[in-house]
Amino acid sequence: MVPIERIKVGDWVLSKPQSGEGEPNYKQVKKTFRSENQEVMFVEIIPIAELERAKKIQKEIQGKEGLSTLIRNEMKQYLVATPNHPFWVNEVGWLEASEIDPSDNLEVQLVTGEPAYMGEGHRGSLYQTQITEGVVWFEFYDMHGYGMIPVDLRHGEPQADINWSALQPQPDSEMGQGYPETELRQTVYNLEVVDYDTYYVGRMGVWVRNCDLSEYKGQ
Repeated sequence: MVPIERIKVGDWVLSKPQSGEGEPNYKQVKKTFRSENQEVMFVEIIPIAELERAKKIQKEIQGKEGLSTLIRNEMKQYLVATPNHPFWVNEVGWLEASEIDPSDNLEVQLVTGEPAYMGEGHRGSLYQTQITEGVVWFEFYDMHGYGMIPVDLRHGEPQADINWSALQPQPDSEMGQGYPETELRQTVYNLEVVDYDTYYVGRMGVWVRNCDLSEYKGQ
């Protein structure tokens, strides 16, 4: 998938009727939108088949490794989206990103038609850091509690940097000062597509639609 910020009016993108019926078809982009200084959130997408594979392995090894470590990196998709950006949810319809509770096991849809979950724990706000430009903090939660991990935004697709390899030197001094308080705000992009106003985003092609553009400020 082409990054949304590179798409121009007249380009063709995969789209699909908003009703959820029918197959993806290429439609032309009739408008592009850019809005600066917007609130964003971090979202992890995991295909259900991959999650079930990891659960099976975890059972076989009697829980000696955490589920998140058993999910293959190439089978995860990280997105940075505005909280109000609508995602298609199977058997529900369109919900804003902030309305999708991972604990409800709601299914989003990939371009292949395969269902996927928003990863529980890897969903929420991003925070600015002064350590490395383009690397931000993400507050995660899991069965062990809360914590902070770096997210690397410098190379296109966001990456959750659980090994801290993106931060040099190790950020002991900042971590010692407590959690950062300044939420990340970014320039965001949106598309208006002929006929359907839906499109697919990210390497895996997650099905979304255009936001309510009246909610964007500063246009």
